[in-house]
Amino acid sequence: MQRYLWCLALFFLIWLGGTGSADAVIKDPSSNNLSWQEMAHRLELEEMGKFKTSIDEEISGYLANGSVQEWLADFISGKWKFDLAEIGSSIWRFFIGEIMANGHLLGKILILAVVSALLVNLQSSFGEGVAKISSLACFLAISAIALGSFKYVMQIGQTAIDSMSSFMTAILPQMMILVTGLGHLHTATAVFPIMMVACTAFAKGIEWIIFPLITLSAVLHVTNCISATICLERLGKLVYTAAEI
Repeated sequence: MQRYLWCLALFFLIWLGGTGSADAVIKDPSSNNLSWQEMAHRLELEEMGKFKTSIDEEISGYLANGSVQEWLADFISGKWKFDLAEIGSSIWRFFIGEIMANGHLLGKILILAVVSALLVNLQSSFGEGVAKISSLACFLAISAIALGSFKYVMQIGQTAIDSMSSFMTAILPQMMILVTGLGHLHTATAVFPIMMVACTAFAKGIEWIIFPLITLSAVLHVTNCISATICLERLGKLVYTAAEI
C-alpha cells in the first residue's frame, strides 16, 4: 500500500512540475519568439529591392516625386495633393511615348493599307490572277506585321507573369519568417507551402498552356483568312475558348 502511495505522490509531483513549466512558457511567450531586430536581420530584401528599382525605372518619369516610394510616403502622410493637370500631363506623356515607340509600325501599316486600296481600285485593269496575287502579298505583309506585334505583346505578358511569380517567390519566405517570429509556427508551416505551390503552378500554367493556346488561335485565324478552301475559323474559336476557360 505504501508503494502505491509513493507512486501516486511521485506522479503528482511530476504533473505539478510539467504544469509549472508549461505555465512558464505561456506566461513568457517571448522566450520562444524572435525579437523584431532578429527578424529584421533574417529578412532577405535584395530581390524586393530589385523589383523596386525596376518599377522606379519604368514609371518614375511620370511621377513628380521621382520614385514610387516617395509618392507612397507623400500619399500616406497626406502631403500629396490631387492635381488634375499633373495627372493629365502624365497620361499625355505616356501616350505620346507609346505612339513614338510604335510610330514605325503604324507607318508600315498605313503604307500597306494605301497600297492595298490602290490595288483593289486597279484590279479591273489587270487579270484576275494578278489581282489575287497582289492582294495576297499585301495581306501577308500586313499579317507579318500584325504577328510581329502579337509576339511583342505576348513577350510583355510573359515578362509580367515571370516578374509576378518571382516577386511572390521572393516575398513569401520573408512573410513566413515574420509569421514564425510572431509565434504562429503552425500557420507558417501549413499555409505558406500551399501558397508557394499555388503561385508557381498558376504561373507555369499560364506560361505553358494559356499563352500557347492564344498563339495557336491567332495562327489559325490568320490561316483561315488566307485560303477560302481551308476553313479553320471554328477550330480557332475552339482553341481561344479553351484558353479563356
